[in-house]
Amino acid sequence: MEMQYEDRETLLILCDISGYTRFMSASGHARIHSYVVVTELMRAALKEVRSPIQVSKLEGDALFLYSWWPRTDRGDAELACHAQETVSRIFAAFASRRAMLAAANVCPCEACCNVEGLELKVVIHSGRAAAQRIGRFHELAGIDVIMAHRLLKNSVEASSYVLFTETAWRAIQPSGLGDHTQGIERYEELGDVATYMFAPPAEAAACTLPRATVLQKAGDILNKIGRSRLMRMGLIRRPRLTNADALAAPAAK
Repeated sequence: MEMQYEDRETLLILCDISGYTRFMSASGHARIHSYVVVTELMRAALKEVRSPIQVSKLEGDALFLYSWWPRTDRGDAELACHAQETVSRIFAAFASRRAMLAAANVCPCEACCNVEGLELKVVIHSGRAAAQRIGRFHELAGIDVIMAHRLLKNSVEASSYVLFTETAWRAIQPSGLGDHTQGIERYEELGDVATYMFAPPAEAAACTLPRATVLQKAGDILNKIGRSRLMRMGLIRRPRLTNADALAAPAAK
């Protein structure tokens, strides 16, 4: 298989579920239900990804997104605007799907009763990345890729937020996100990393009571029940997002 390599200025976005480990620690059929719920939430977020932002990797409870910076002032401005809009849509889609799953729930298991406790956090960083192209995907590497992932483990007390590094904050110059809190994250190998933390976009807060049809609610209920039984019988594997799901993401509008 032919592999192509690039090393370019790159925008890196990581969308990660807060509370994932605790949620997935359920046992028995509750664990199976937790797989279904998390997969549905991540699939809802994935549907909001549009070119030029692309999926590099699906990492269980996280989406790793990226885009090359266009190298022109106009292109940079357009990507900055598009990135902010994408993050807002992802938060809104996540919140809407979570609320819909909660509204449709008739299961008393530990996982289903705690769906609303799942939150979304987003880390945005801008730096250089070396990309190894394999087929239609880029496997990204480099110190800035490591930094973006390390920032998912930080000192922020909130469970839902958008965290910019200083380079991303200066590149995107976010607007409309409200007040922010400046901070410093310290990592032994990376040193001090200046950050700017914003609350989730307002669109997400408005998605607490979605209007789901009877068929949509019935579909969510039957999806969990059906998948649970089939997995217990060993007829299907636990639901899991893969890069095939990324290939099915909507094309640019």
